[in-house]
Amino acid sequence: MKITGAKIYIDNNGPFKVGKHHMVFVRLYTDEGIYGVGEPIVYGVGIPAVAEYIKELAGLLIGRDPFETEAIWHRFRGGWEALGGPLTISAISAIDIALWDIKGKALGVPVYKLLGGKVREKVPVYLSHIEFGYPDTDQPPITPEEFETVARRARDKGYQYVKANFFRYDAAGNVTRVDRYHPFDQDFYKLIRERMLAVQQGLGSDGEIIIENNAMTGLEDAYRTIEAARGTNILFFEEPVEPDPHQMKLVAEKSPFPLATGERIPGRTGILPFLENRSTKVLMPDVCNTGGITEFKKVADLAESFGASISSHTCGGPINQAASIHLGAVIPNFLLHEHHVHTLNDYNFKYGLYKYDATDGLLEVPELPGLGQDISPDVLDRFDVFTVGEVKE
Repeated sequence: MKITGAKIYIDNNGPFKVGKHHMVFVRLYTDEGIYGVGEPIVYGVGIPAVAEYIKELAGLLIGRDPFETEAIWHRFRGGWEALGGPLTISAISAIDIALWDIKGKALGVPVYKLLGGKVREKVPVYLSHIEFGYPDTDQPPITPEEFETVARRARDKGYQYVKANFFRYDAAGNVTRVDRYHPFDQDFYKLIRERMLAVQQGLGSDGEIIIENNAMTGLEDAYRTIEAARGTNILFFEEPVEPDPHQMKLVAEKSPFPLATGERIPGRTGILPFLENRSTKVLMPDVCNTGGITEFKKVADLAESFGASISSHTCGGPINQAASIHLGAVIPNFLLHEHHVHTLNDYNFKYGLYKYDATDGLLEVPELPGLGQDISPDVLDRFDVFTVGEVKE
């Protein structure tokens, strides 16, 4: 089997909103009529660039055996092609995912079987970013009472764990500023604490909260967030500061609960310092920007050797979701799969041929060959399509 070409799909018609980014997909085609589908993670201005990277890299694959995922990964990651930084890694990730999809389809087995088989029958999930609202993503909660209502809805849907950025909106509903050097005042932190207590009330005594600061705050705000959270059940605190191992270590020294980071850090070499200094107990790589399935599994193995767990970042489209579910099924130290509120709306679901949603906080693992997901034919007319080499549908 040889790779003959690729199609790159770019949705230039979608609105620029969080969770509603312009989708980019790739299909890699082979001389046996099998194709695999992949997805990068890009937001806003990076879309044309990452699509161009995918086109260039796909051209280099023509004539290669798609089963050579390790060799292809190292060819791209170690070559001059990788000098584009995060956008390149995102493109490599999309291609790697598509190659694994081809392998599964060619062998007639789901991807999880190629990765060592299931260590769990279903993948546990958490509801992510409830500050955007749930299930109505256009009406974010502002008051503590509204946060409690959203948390209660989440619990009624079977979610025991929810994540929120509690300072994203001020008391008037305005988006707050991003400033790592000037902390919010104490009055605002009183509101943040009230919101946290309200979410705990909505979840019940056995529900757990994930705090998310989106790396938008500095050390002082991280410390104040920790103080505001006392008295609630915190599973972990994500991105209290920018992804810097030294700052994370300082926060960890004052935090009574585990810290998490990883969605902005590509691959093992970026992750390693956070493990070595013991600042990070939960790593959150994204299969679509850490290096694909090949590298994600290695990141998880590295984390396991340091006693850290994996909670996948999955704020993307249907291919992102499917690949993450397969990984969540096979990784022993896997903690939770992210269900971002925006990935649960019809806008995102309609891009996939199949809908994978949680029941009682658990996801079924796809049993179809490959990833068990594809681009829905209903949305193909939304895309600009670029072809590299020869494709056989």
